Amino acid sequence: MTATDTLAPQSLGLPPRFSAFRPHQVQAIEYVLASQKRFQGLSLPTGSGKTLIAVAAARALGVKTVYLTYTKALQEQIVREFECIGAVSVQGRANYPCANPFHTNCEEGAERRCPDANTSACPYRAAVQAAERAPLVITNYAYWLRARGHRNNALESGEKVGLLICDEAGEAPRALASSLSLEFTLSCVSRSASSRRVYSQREVWTYADTGSGPMPNDMWRQWANREALRILVEREKYAESDPEFYQLTRTLEDLARIPAMDSNWIWEQDRRALHFDPIRPAPYANALWSGVPRVLLLSATLRPYALKQLGLRV
Repeated sequence: MTATDTLAPQSLGLPPRFSAFRPHQVQAIEYVLASQKRFQGLSLPTGSGKTLIAVAAARALGVKTVYLTYTKALQEQIVREFECIGAVSVQGRANYPCANPFHTNCEEGAERRCPDANTSACPYRAAVQAAERAPLVITNYAYWLRARGHRNNALESGEKVGLLICDEAGEAPRALASSLSLEFTLSCVSRSASSRRVYSQREVWTYADTGSGPMPNDMWRQWANREALRILVEREKYAESDPEFYQLTRTLEDLARIPAMDSNWIWEQDRRALHFDPIRPAPYANALWSGVPRVLLLSATLRPYALKQLGLRV
């Protein structure tokens, strides 16, 4: 009996459309299963079946798995392929219509303190609860980083995540850096639904119109402290149920990060916004791994530089 006979899609409970593994897929799956290392990487060309290999390895390991993608398009594709075996998708609140007809989506509902926000009647909360119970969760880097940054056992309910699959791994450093970056606008604009936050009611600074430089920086540390004090006073005008209170609280959380920024950070100001960005995301890579005991990185081009940006040695 060959390894191909022993390791078959049917024996792992994979969708019926996968009738057999190709030889290189068997080799890749066995490589993952045989290793005792926490971090493993598979660099395979497009069309080689990377997703099938990763999901098959997860099924063989028998652990709760979170599968990360950089793009929502790939996330949706993987869900379509594996939802028949229990794969569940979860995204940010803005992707779910709020049960309350007066709110556009669940993000707006959370800001306006929707009474259903923490119940199963909330579409977003229902998706989170389904993901907590599911053996295979498909989500994106932005959501995973945000959710686990807020709560270190996010997407877990009893069973811990045993395997983290990082697809499109070449984009992982960018996703990590984006999750850390801060952006403050110079004019009144609404907060963006993207991974970067844009805040309203920022004062126009009296420093230079444009510029950039390294952190730490006393000018911006003092600005952040003054701005925090101003916002604390402003927040007292609003009830906790007011969306402005919610937004100002999130702004305070980000302002509190500025005084602690070290030499791995830079600031840049243009005529539209003030940005704070990490130079190297590697020191913060634990936010991505989030204590998961096994990590599998997938990419058609898994380059050493990308791994170095994640704090990994080749």
